[in-house]
Amino acid sequence: SSDDAETVLEHCILEFGAGFRNEMLWIAYANPRVLNCTFRTSRFRGLTVTDSNPRIESCQFLGNADYALAITPNAFPALIGNTATDNGSDSIGIFGGTVSTGGTWVRDDIPYTVINDTVIAEGAELTLAPGVILQFQDPDDDLTVDGALVARGTPAQPILFTSNDLA
Repeated sequence: SSDDAETVLEHCILEFGAGFRNEMLWIAYANPRVLNCTFRTSRFRGLTVTDSNPRIESCQFLGNADYALAITPNAFPALIGNTATDNGSDSIGIFGGTVSTGGTWVRDDIPYTVINDTVIAEGAELTLAPGVILQFQDPDDDLTVDGALVARGTPAQPILFTSNDLA
């Protein structure tokens, strides 16, 4: 566990990593601030967020072999002004599982990709912010709603549900 008020990575470069956990930085059950950092050339993902709500702002994800970053269904990071270029997938991978708490997946310049079946549990509410792009990796990946899904786009920022396959 970390002291969230004191934990910050700012103007850091993380490169040529990813070992046992498959990412260069793993944020689990903590809410640090990650600001103006570059995650590049990871053997897998640049960053993974597990059941946490960190602030990830103005970061670059460059040339990582897998997803730019990934989250578990109960992770609701504040994502602001991040970019993803030349990664295996220039998206935020969402590991399959259950959304069991309430939260919002915010709009950033990087789309979300559902990797495996994801369920919004009874009593839980998932909100998609206006402008969110929610892609599905495979045709058989599902978003099952047993609780509540709130997806209120606007005329200027509709919410897009689509495939990550451009074909």
